[in-house]
Amino acid sequence: MKGGHQLEPGVYARALEKIYQDNLVSAVATSNSQAHPHLYDRMLAAGIQPEYPRPTKPSAMAWPSVLMWVAYAMVKQPRRSAEGNLVYTLEAATAEQLLAEVKAKGIVEL
Repeated sequence: MKGGHQLEPGVYARALEKIYQDNLVSAVATSNSQAHPHLYDRMLAAGIQPEYPRPTKPSAMAWPSVLMWVAYAMVKQPRRSAEGNLVYTLEAATAEQLLAEVKAKGIVEL
């Protein structure tokens, strides 16, 4: 991770790590055939030792099943957010079922 304009070393690496965390993306992807190296490797290359051990590769089938549930369960609301985006919600029972599946498959540690 090049950092010619960083005020402090590792700032970009930490920012990228925060983006991955906010988007619930693993620091190690399911495959090695990507445009960019795994986040964990990029942080090491930037001289940053992550505060966690290198994660194992996630199951390739974990996210598709969750996305299927979300797509199935989302209900478009007739209103928009302050930014003008359509608002989608999950029924309470469906949200609980989705959360249970996410926990059971270990997709996200809660």
